Amino acid sequence: MDIPDFITGSPLFFEMHTAEIMQIIEHCRVINYEPGDCILNIGDRGQSLFVITLGEAVIERSRNNKDIVVQTVTTGDVFGEVALMAQKLRQASVIAKTQTTVLEISYDTIFGLYQKKPKIFGILILNIARLIGKRLSGAYDHIADLETLMILKGYKKAG
Repeated sequence: MDIPDFITGSPLFFEMHTAEIMQIIEHCRVINYEPGDCILNIGDRGQSLFVITLGEAVIERSRNNKDIVVQTVTTGDVFGEVALMAQKLRQASVIAKTQTTVLEISYDTIFGLYQKKPKIFGILILNIARLIGKRLSGAYDHIADLETLMILKGYKKAG
């Protein structure tokens, strides 16, 4: 079976061979969503992570009873990894913006690799850590931008 480039090119599968990727995705679910469908709800348990295989979705957080789009994800992007790895509740909702298809990779699939395929497990966990690190770095950038904006607007003093 040929794996589409957007899967092999996803950062989740970085440094994996096609056969290794197949050993993961053969245990995954493929789920289709219509525009406006909720893929994940804030407050849900993080039992899976997702790779968008088609379409586009928005990640939203609620502040003062308003939904704020914090990120748009598209084909090849990964989401849901933080709640999965931290074993925490979801901190955001994900809503399909267009017809969207996702590959759902469950906790059981990931940690089943630990016993059966430790090399694949190790690479996958390293890639998840890289994704979380990238997300954290982006959050630091946003915080710095907000701090600068607050200083420029006079809401906060520099220093």
